[in-house]
Amino acid sequence: MRIRQTISKVDGGKRRVDVVKTYLFSKSDLTFYIETFELLKLNNYIEAGAFQDVHWYLPCDQKLRNYRISFDIEIYGELNTVLKGYVAIRRLAGLTPASCYIHILRLKSLIIYSEGLENVEKIESFFVKSSPEKAWECARILKNFLEFYPHNKANQIEQICGNIPRAKHGSRDLPHFIDVLKFNEVIEEVFETEPQEVILPYYPILIWWRLTNIIPMRPVDFFELSYNCVELKGNGSYWINFKRSKNLSYSPNTISRPEEIQIDKDMHLLIMQFKNILNELSIDTQYLIPYSFLNMFNKVDHSQQRKIQSSRIGDTQFERLLQRFYKNILMPRYGYIDKITAGDTRHFAIINLFLQGFNALTIARMAGHERLESQSSYYSHAAHYAQSYVYHLAQGIFEKNISAKFSEGLFGNRREAIDRGRIYSIEEVKSFKNIDYGYCSDISENFPSNCIEDCRSCDFYIFKPSINEYNEGIKWLEDYSQKLDSETEKTIKFMQHLSEEMLYDTSTLSYQPSYQQKLSSNAANLFSLIDQRAIVEAKLLEVKANENQ
Repeated sequence: MRIRQTISKVDGGKRRVDVVKTYLFSKSDLTFYIETFELLKLNNYIEAGAFQDVHWYLPCDQKLRNYRISFDIEIYGELNTVLKGYVAIRRLAGLTPASCYIHILRLKSLIIYSEGLENVEKIESFFVKSSPEKAWECARILKNFLEFYPHNKANQIEQICGNIPRAKHGSRDLPHFIDVLKFNEVIEEVFETEPQEVILPYYPILIWWRLTNIIPMRPVDFFELSYNCVELKGNGSYWINFKRSKNLSYSPNTISRPEEIQIDKDMHLLIMQFKNILNELSIDTQYLIPYSFLNMFNKVDHSQQRKIQSSRIGDTQFERLLQRFYKNILMPRYGYIDKITAGDTRHFAIINLFLQGFNALTIARMAGHERLESQSSYYSHAAHYAQSYVYHLAQGIFEKNISAKFSEGLFGNRREAIDRGRIYSIEEVKSFKNIDYGYCSDISENFPSNCIEDCRSCDFYIFKPSINEYNEGIKWLEDYSQKLDSETEKTIKFMQHLSEEMLYDTSTLSYQPSYQQKLSSNAANLFSLIDQRAIVEAKLLEVKANENQ
């Protein structure tokens, strides 16, 4: 079994020095595996009395739990020992506790089902009975194991594993984007309007929502933010420091390094306000979101006591906090909204970065991806996200929502917009300029310098066709909306093409300036198209409302 291990990092962590070692189990090397076990135990990567123990515990600081791995197939004595050596080597190489747990779980199932891997027909039967995803996963794990352990039927088994087709994974399911946009509105409204004593327990949710929609952080990256994670530099800029979970020390041979990303003044102020709250509550903590803060407002469920004691929260605690926020705050006031998980915002942030014109290298660095293609799967959501945003904006304009949000990212603010159509009577519009299927309400001295390419997406345009032109006018609006929708989709596809075809130099973190200029230009055009179509759709919403009256 060939294992790649990082032995050092150079250039400030930008480059790694890796070595590849080959491990092949042999009874004569048992002392080596026992020594490896002791090294892992010494560094708190394994908790157990001795190599011979039936149960090993693998602490996971990310999940704040211990994964118990049981070596309880003594009937297959040698294989039971081989599994221990396999875990020791894989853990040393940096395989996560959760992955080690899954590997042993799958391997034990296969070993028991196939009578110690001796009944090849049963191995084949196991794959046939399993789902495509599970069959592919088990085949991959078994092939890896057989590279470590030279079983007498390894060639036959590897041939069977090689015939298992790779499982196809679709794009990750995300909440309905309309509900995501609605969640953004209501969370801001809640923290602006509700009294402090009501919203205080949920401050971690506000920080999480605002921060991780901008920076594509994994949940554990957010949970592990230090108390002193933000910094105001001498030039007046604001920065946040955090550790990427993918760069954390998963074995004694690797070293983690912090990331530093610039944030805006409002984000810095929000975090400083929360730190002041912690100080007022006399909470002394090394983490920004301490476990003790959550426990001040909720009864501790001792049946759910964590196996690993930590002063920070974990995914379980944050998920429960989100559930309480939905139950106690959102649902009673706003009704049902599709549930959003801690990990969803990372995906929203990547989609948002793409739509704003950031190139693949910049997104990869922001998201902590080691490969440029890692974020390509998110692009499939971009068109649907943009379309949902259009309809959400249109509804906001139609409802005369003064805070309807436009451009500067899907959660940004640029200008206020009010659909003026229905606030004017027939008598009042007579003083306006008569144009196609309606009127222009621009009576300023700047007319026609205010005019845009098409009246249908102009704030000054009032759609009020005559009775005999009504159907024709509706068709006129709908055709333009469809045209804008088509142009939006084409722009998104072209932006993806530009990002994928751009030349990158990962060693110097540089990219092709001409392509980036085109990407930025198309991003600006994209949000212009979104703005225009939202205005047209708002007019169509008003027409439908008037028809129903």
